[in-house]
Amino acid sequence: YLWLVLVYLFKYKLKKAKVFFDGAEVEDLFYTINIGICRYSGGGMQFVPHAVSDDGRFALTMARQVSKLDVLVYTPKIFAGKLGQHDQVTEHFAKSIRVESVGEEPTMVEVDGEYLGETPVEFFMMELGLCFLCP
Repeated sequence: YLWLVLVYLFKYKLKKAKVFFDGAEVEDLFYTINIGICRYSGGGMQFVPHAVSDDGRFALTMARQVSKLDVLVYTPKIFAGKLGQHDQVTEHFAKSIRVESVGEEPTMVEVDGEYLGETPVEFFMMELGLCFLCP
C-alpha cells in the first residue's frame, strides 16, 4: 500500500487554480485545497484543524507549492492538526468559497474522500438550513 502512495505522490503534478473567498482572491499552484466545517476527516486527519462546526463559516486550508519531500515529512502533522505550520500553507475562514481551474484542464473535486466532480465549484453556507435526502 505504501508503495502505491509513493508512486502516486511522485507522479502528481501541482494544479494552478484561483480561489475566491469572502472578497479575497488567490491564484497559485496548489498541492491541495481543503474546505470543511469539522476539523477531523477520515482516519483522524485534520486538514482544517481550525474549523469550528457551529460558527457559520467554512474553514479553508490552502497548501501551495509544497515539495514532495515536504509532503512526506508533513503527513504526520496532518494527524496532529499542525499542517498550518508549513510556510506554504495558509488557513482562513469564509462564508463562501469558489475554486476555478486556471487553464483548460479542470481540477478534480473530492468531498470526504468521495469524487464529487470537477472545477469550477462553489461552496456557500446556508444559515439555519437543514437538508434531508430520502431515498
